[in-house]
Amino acid sequence: MNRDDLFRGFEPPPPPPGLREAALRAGRAAMAASPAPDRWTALFTSRSLRVAWLTAVLVLTFAHARVPREGRAVVTAAGAELELTEVAQLSRLAENSPRAAAGFALEGGPL
Repeated sequence: MNRDDLFRGFEPPPPPPGLREAALRAGRAAMAASPAPDRWTALFTSRSLRVAWLTAVLVLTFAHARVPREGRAVVTAAGAELELTEVAQLSRLAENSPRAAAGFALEGGPL
């Protein structure tokens, strides 16, 4: 069997007649038409959208200026509180456990 005969059925079919002319005609029509305005152009040409944008900016600016500065919480560094120390101790082996007596330690000691 010849190799050309084996792969003859895998050739792509020819394009339909008139496809090239139809594609070029559609491309010419699209190039001749005026493009649709993008969102920024619509924003700058529409008076109602500009008023809505200005209103939103003014409301946000006013709300930011009205927030009381003296009522804000002061964040400080976390100290070594008792509860935090107890939680940190949970990961270590107890001093009186049999493993600690045998020489095993979880943090910083011999294994």
